[in-house]
Parts: sequence; structure tokens; C-alpha cells
Amino acid sequence: MCEHNPGSMFQNRKAAILGSGVDMGGRLVTAEEIDRLCGLRVGWTARNVGVLTRRFVTEGESAASMGAEAVRRALEAAGLGLADIDGVICASGIMQQPIPSTSALILNELGSDTAGLTSFDINSTCLSFLVAWDMASCLIHMGRFDRLVIVSSEVASPGLNWREPESAGLIADGAAAVVVGRPSRATEGAEVHASLLKTYAERAHLVEIRGGGSSLPATEHDGTNTSDFQFSMGGREVFRETMAHLPDFFEELFVNARFSWGDVDLMIPHQASPSSMRIVRRRLGIPRDKFFMTVERSGNAVAASIPLAMHEAIESGRMRRGMKVLLSGTSAGLSIGALLMTY
Repeated sequence: MCEHNPGSMFQNRKAAILGSGVDMGGRLVTAEEIDRLCGLRVGWTARNVGVLTRRFVTEGESAASMGAEAVRRALEAAGLGLADIDGVICASGIMQQPIPSTSALILNELGSDTAGLTSFDINSTCLSFLVAWDMASCLIHMGRFDRLVIVSSEVASPGLNWREPESAGLIADGAAAVVVGRPSRATEGAEVHASLLKTYAERAHLVEIRGGGSSLPATEHDGTNTSDFQFSMGGREVFRETMAHLPDFFEELFVNARFSWGDVDLMIPHQASPSSMRIVRRRLGIPRDKFFMTVERSGNAVAASIPLAMHEAIESGRMRRGMKVLLSGTSAGLSIGALLMTY
């Protein structure tokens, strides 16, 4: 993060969201289908996980193809083209392949008009979008770039472990992109007020995919260790650890921003799980109409979950120009992050 000292030049950064776009996996998957995949009695996922529908990719879809389509739609919403941006940041927790970066693969999908654009990836798992928007707002505020596209594109379904239904039943595929840049007359007043990211690395192994990196390379996948190459999460432990830190975390954020909970018009959290989100809302005392939830019908799309929810909030009129919006969430690490902005 740039800085969380109230006197820093990086408080109240002049940067705006100019447009957003999404692309979802082509297959609608119900809770009943998850029950069958996990070998459970019909009704278990709906009752115990609470996600009723989510999208998975179909044959021919990829993180790059969905990401490129989301970028096209975000640019259209902003009234801009590829020639009007300086670069693309891919903010995803799941890479399409180890090399090259997913941002380069998205540019490849977008075609020759992207030649020479800046591109790079940011990975903070479920907080990748929030971290990328925080960093991009700093770069725009300093004048390094005029306009950037941040895209989170996640294809998580191939890595699910059907023997862990509590986590497998949460996850979705999808992509969302936003165009960000200096505020224009239409976005006058937009800015990022403050941000905060804290990592508690003693809990680093609570959420992980152990295989696929240098410690357990793909060449060592022999059919007996498949679970090492699949998603694993100690959800209850993650939640307990998060709740222990949340009150002090938000107190620090609001002190730095010189804001209070009463100043927040809308909170868009990472769509982690229905039960955890309801408990967080109640514990923090946030009214229902200020807490935006989509997880029950959209699932947890990893880093794409925050921008997907934000796009829906904008399209539905729940998020309007001039509103004070709080983006927040947790990620593997264990990390907690938040960003307070005027839309």
C-alpha cells in the first residue's frame, strides 16, 4: 500500500472508476449439481454452504478470453478504446499458466491494437483487485499513468476438491474489469481516501494449493497426490482469525481516513461465504441496505468477487456517483484489506 499516514500525499488520491464490465462462465451450476459432484444428499450444499447458483467456464473459455471480454465491455462503458489507455493490470488469484503473465495473455486475446501497452499481474489471491486498485490510484495520482484497466479473471473450478464440499460449494468462475483514471467532469469528486492491508503470516497455510510451484512442481503429480494440487481451505479457522483482527483493523483505517462508519454509504465486501458475511455485517453493526451481497446467487469468484459485485451495484443503482464506498475482504496469507473511496 502507498501509505496509511493521515499526513501522506497518498491520502485522498485523485483517481476515479470510469467504467466497468464483466463476463461470466458459460455454465450455470446449481447447488444440487454440487451435491452430486461431492457425493452428498441433495440439499446439503444449499443448506450448509448457502450458495444456490454460480457460473463455471465451458469448453473454449479461459481466464484470458473472459478477461478480454470484460475489458472490452468496461472500455465501452467508459466510452473509450484501447488507444485511450496506458496499460492493463491483471489482478487475479489464479494464473492461467505460470509463464507468461495472464495480463499478456489477455492482451493477446484483445489483438494487435494492444501492441506496446504496459501489462503486469498482481496476485494477492482474493484481495488482488483491491490491491491493484490501491496501487493504480497511486500511479494515477502521481501522474505516472492517465488511464489503466484493472481486470480480475478467475477460472477456479478445475482446481476444486470435491472431497471438501464446504469450500468447493462456494467457488465460481468469472471476470470483471474496471477502467480507472484521473477524474473528469463526469466523475468530479471521485478519489481514494485511504487504504490498509495487513498480513498475519503465521496463518499462511490455512488457505492454499500446495502443488504447482517450485516446492512441489507439476512433474511430481503422480496420481496419488492430486489433493496437493487442489484448493484447500480451513474456513472456520480463517473466519475466527479474521474476526479477532477486524475491529482494530477498521478502527485504524477510519482514523487514517478521518472517517467513521456513519460516513460510509455502501460496503462491498469480498463475497467469501453467506454465513461469514452475515456475521461480519452484524458484528460491525452495518445496516443491511449498506452491505452489498451477491454470494448466494453468484458464489465466491476469488479476486473477481469484489469487482463483480461492484459492477452489479453500479448497474442496479445501489452504487452512485458521490457515494462513499468501502471495499474490503480477506485473502490467503492470511491478509485483511480495505479501501475507502468516493465513487
